[in-house]
Amino acid sequence: MAPGKLLLFAGTSEGRELFARALNCGIDAEAAVATDYGRSQLQELGGKIHTGRLDEGQIAAMLAGGTYRLVVDATHPYADRATANIAAACAVRRVPYLRLVRPEQPGEEVINCTDMAAAVDYLRDTDGGILCTVGSKQLEQLCQLPDYRKRVYARILPLEENLSACRALGFAGAHILCMQGPFSAELNAALLRQYSCRYLLTKSSGAAGGFAQKLQGAKMAGAQVVVIDRPTSEQGLSLAEVWRRIAAIWQLPEECEVSAVWRRYFPLFVQTANKRVLVVGGGQVATRRVQSLLHFDWQQVTVVAPQVSKHLRDLAGQGAICWRKRCFAEPDVRQSDVVLAATDSSEVNRWVVNCAQDRGIFANNASDRHQCDFYFPALALGETQTAALVGRGGDHRQVARTAAKIREVLRHEDNGSE
Repeated sequence: MAPGKLLLFAGTSEGRELFARALNCGIDAEAAVATDYGRSQLQELGGKIHTGRLDEGQIAAMLAGGTYRLVVDATHPYADRATANIAAACAVRRVPYLRLVRPEQPGEEVINCTDMAAAVDYLRDTDGGILCTVGSKQLEQLCQLPDYRKRVYARILPLEENLSACRALGFAGAHILCMQGPFSAELNAALLRQYSCRYLLTKSSGAAGGFAQKLQGAKMAGAQVVVIDRPTSEQGLSLAEVWRRIAAIWQLPEECEVSAVWRRYFPLFVQTANKRVLVVGGGQVATRRVQSLLHFDWQQVTVVAPQVSKHLRDLAGQGAICWRKRCFAEPDVRQSDVVLAATDSSEVNRWVVNCAQDRGIFANNASDRHQCDFYFPALALGETQTAALVGRGGDHRQVARTAAKIREVLRHEDNGSE
């Protein structure tokens, strides 16, 4: 493997994923985040983490003191000052620099504003509640609105510094919504309806920032979306492109990430009769998961989803499963021993797994293998033998073919064939 360290300026979900991949592959990687909250999102991965806001000079000093082979800027799309400082410091120290850019998602029937000041000007001529999802740093500009204390509902991360900032600006009570995402479309819609908000103020945060769920939620609640455009039209690379560059620089074999990750998973058969399993989602993936689960004895199998497949409806009608016909809510995980997130939204799946893992509950994310405490296997069931198979790569068809061969072997064994 090539020498030298990777310095990753994180602060986004993409940054966390890159850091995890790099560490899994044995790269000497360090991460830099601005806040303690950012640090808390990375600590479980291991690796060295720098915490604190840095200006150009401080970043340059950091680069001078280490043998960094590459710097990756995976900060938030709206952290334009941080990006400028990182790029300038890398230029001064002649360290290769890559900018990871989160793709924007187009929105229909939205009001686009060049900056927060323009958004305030637009909202000044309107009436009705405003659900503000841009964070706490720019809230002060909203104080220019008449009756802002009555109109604005600020959704912020549940950090003491954010709460203090809101209170200092005059926000109080129900107008401060301390919540951590990701947020489903249904939850966004519920908040808009709960507080009679006619407007949802947001940034163009892309898929990882839940932008699509905000658009959908606003549409469900009949609210107008007001979007603050990104500071600049950034040039950069996608997550996949950045990883390819890293893999090339460190001369990583294709199987490196996979083998490193799999050394952390031990195949284990466990007692299920006293276990309660929660499946969030009602589509094809969730249906297949439930079908596999029901080959075994569980204390209870619960499915949470507004709509489910016909097969799941039939199972619920037969009493084989418990179907809660609604969207997922955080308390759902509290009465569960195992949680499977299998919705069609990666953001909702991530939220479900986060809720479970925060309580020490084993969880599986059907859309992100990096966020799984366990992997869901393909089953081969014989009369006297049971096999469970998972793949180390992303080729699910290969796993299916191999599982089919094992089932055939077991069938011959059960029939007494050689």
